[in-house]
Amino acid sequence: MTLIERNMDQTSLPLVVVPNCVPSLSEPLLRCIDRFDGKARVQLYAQPKDVTDPAELVARCTGADAVIVLGFHVTDAMFEAMQPSVRCFAFGGTGIANYVNVPLAKQRGVRICNVRHYGDQSVAEHAVALMFELAKRTGRMDAQMHTAIRAQEWMARVRCHPAGWQDLGHCGIRWHRQGNGAHSARHRHERHGMVQVIACRRG
Repeated sequence: MTLIERNMDQTSLPLVVVPNCVPSLSEPLLRCIDRFDGKARVQLYAQPKDVTDPAELVARCTGADAVIVLGFHVTDAMFEAMQPSVRCFAFGGTGIANYVNVPLAKQRGVRICNVRHYGDQSVAEHAVALMFELAKRTGRMDAQMHTAIRAQEWMARVRCHPAGWQDLGHCGIRWHRQGNGAHSARHRHERHGMVQVIACRRG
């Protein structure tokens, strides 16, 4: 485990703790850690694998004003153990309700934050990949190619089969753009023509 610290001599600043940070997340966090200069002290615990021991995670958050939640669940017992110092939990993604008891946090006046638009592009690309898997049997064909079996699977032309997306939120918008190839007017001649918006709910 490596403890990376910033601004720890500025004791008047709030303390932000990242108690669990694996290598895939350490690099992007370290690229922007200097943004805390003059705003907060930072303690970032980096290690090869996720730490799941509640007692260890709580110990690392001792005295923290804010905790960045990455790769672990804050149980109610952990939440209580971190009080009254921790006044904010920031989750490195969306769906923080699956990681922190939001009603309990609201009751105690603890702020809950997440990352807006986290994964929009990745989710859209994955949805497009799944469509091609359904239409072209890509995974099975790849396995057959590696075993020298000639592919005989029926395949569909994606262009001939319009698709729909329920609830056109941020991920859906990205998916629609991927499918139509309409990132800008300049790209509209490259449309795949496979996406139709049937219904859209805003708000």
